[in-house]
Amino acid sequence: MAEVGLLPFARIAVQVCRAVLPRHRSRFSKHQFTQPQLLAILCLMRFEDWTFREAEMRRAFPRRLYRRRALIESLFSSVKRKLSARAPGRSLRTQKRQALLLGLSFNLYRLRHR
Repeated sequence: MAEVGLLPFARIAVQVCRAVLPRHRSRFSKHQFTQPQLLAILCLMRFEDWTFREAEMRRAFPRRLYRRRALIESLFSSVKRKLSARAPGRSLRTQKRQALLLGLSFNLYRLRHR
């Protein structure tokens, strides 16, 4: 069987999906993408055996920005465990103040428990 390229496969997938699906699911949808486009992308992902991460960020993944993500995630986890990271304020301004206070409290906790 001849090898099918990605672009020809994607074009055929979009044509078939346009024939069987409505343009949008409802009139309230965001209208960013059509249903045929989304299904064609899923078909292409299945054809190439890609995960969502590989399909979205394969070429443009900001490696330098995310290189220390594991450290940051572990810090957030620690803050949540130690200090119960809830910010129950109603306004965004109050929630930001509470988040800053939580960060300060965690830093003080770390100084005390070294």
